[in-house]
Amino acid sequence: GHQPIRVVELWAGLRALSVFFNQKGAVTTAIVEGEEPLLQLAGARHPKAVLHSDFYGVHWDSFRRELLERSTHGVMGAADILTGGPSCVALSDAGKMKMQKDKRSEQILESVRMGIFLGVKAILLENVPNLLRKDSKHGILTACNKEAEDAGFRCIPVQSVSHAKCGGRSQRARVFPLWIHKSVSDMSDPVPDSDRGEAPCSVRDCLREVEDISEEVYLPGRLVRVDEVRWNEGEATLLGHLVYGGKAPVIPGSTVRYRS
Repeated sequence: GHQPIRVVELWAGLRALSVFFNQKGAVTTAIVEGEEPLLQLAGARHPKAVLHSDFYGVHWDSFRRELLERSTHGVMGAADILTGGPSCVALSDAGKMKMQKDKRSEQILESVRMGIFLGVKAILLENVPNLLRKDSKHGILTACNKEAEDAGFRCIPVQSVSHAKCGGRSQRARVFPLWIHKSVSDMSDPVPDSDRGEAPCSVRDCLREVEDISEEVYLPGRLVRVDEVRWNEGEATLLGHLVYGGKAPVIPGSTVRYRS
């Protein structure tokens, strides 16, 4: 019978990439995320998934074997799609722009390498536009493309996508490098959504009512305002999904503490 597509998400955060594939019928089989509250959220949403909190602490052979043992697919490969949002600190204009000299920049190439190792058919990552714009200086995207091509992947042309122009409520722009294995790459190149909105001009433009927020992004437990508690642990940054003690607008990037 038909088997669902298996997705592994690295540097998962709120799992924005894998959630999209879930909505299309895919199953998330593994998640790697360093923030414990977000890993708890992932476990609550995907109780059968393999969970790891440290990318560099994962033994790749054991990881692949564990995925193969749980898979019901009679096919090669421990997963079908690998997604992830490696750290953008090294390439962000808001940071020190150390680029390839910042060890965190290695997460991008290491993610591609893990996808190749697991035998996936597609690798989709997310990062800031400087991954593409300044590749002539740091060479990170070029290195990823070379290793992917050597492993039989086709590199889909990377484009910068504006959140506002895709119907979002922020001025952020991101690039989504995509590598598809040649065995399945006879499909058309993906095309970004057409312009459906304008960049926000005020904080109010960025707010969303509670009723409009998917339960997918709620942390287990009750969320409370930071200024109402004195806890030193359990802090998590939620990307615009925080309820202030009831029905209230949600502020993107709010930092909250949670109660399990």
